[in-house]
Amino acid sequence: ISPSSSSGSTSVMLGRPARRVLSVEEEADPCISRIGGQPAWHDPLTAPRLPLLCGVCGRADTTLLLAQVYAPTDRARSIYVFGCNTRECSLQSGGWHVFRNQ
Repeated sequence: ISPSSSSGSTSVMLGRPARRVLSVEEEADPCISRIGGQPAWHDPLTAPRLPLLCGVCGRADTTLLLAQVYAPTDRARSIYVFGCNTRECSLQSGGWHVFRNQ
C-alpha cells in the first residue's frame, strides 16, 4: 500500500501475472499464484471437494477457479476464488466461493 496522495486516494497493488506456468512441478506447487486453471492445494485433505456447485444455479460445470493467490503469514497458505461462469450467477454472492487452504 502506498501513502495517500494529495487527492486522498491510496494505491494498492494486489499482484499481476508474471508468466505462464509451464512445468508439471510448477502446476502442482501451491506457493505459485495463478489465474484460472486447476487449484494446487497445500493440504488436499482439508480442501473442498470438487467440483463445486454454484449456489445460484446448482451447476458444477460452470464453477471455475478464477484465481489462486499465495498469501503466506506465519505459514504457507493460499486463497482460492471460484465463480460461476454465467452472468446471472456471477452478479449474486451465491455464485462465488472463496477458500483458504494451508
